Amino acid sequence: ALRQELQRTFTVVEACGSQDAATVMAATPPDAIVMALELDGESGVELICRLRQNGYNQPILTTCRARTNADHVAALAAGADHCFGQPLDG
Repeated sequence: ALRQELQRTFTVVEACGSQDAATVMAATPPDAIVMALELDGESGVELICRLRQNGYNQPILTTCRARTNADHVAALAAGADHCFGQPLDG
């Protein structure tokens, strides 16, 4: 549902895991990132840290299945702009 809503206005490019995301972003840096914190490869928090350290300064929005605030806080501390809980209701 989120993907369909975003596609109404934006070009959406999907990546499967952190390595794929790095390849996709190297080809064409996106204007914003919407990502799950639970990724194949490195964690979403690690990916956010790496993106920010490499100078990516566009918005990063994350989704997280965890029911605790620890993952949300870690994502925000790493440089995410907002962290949404899952499932996303729309």
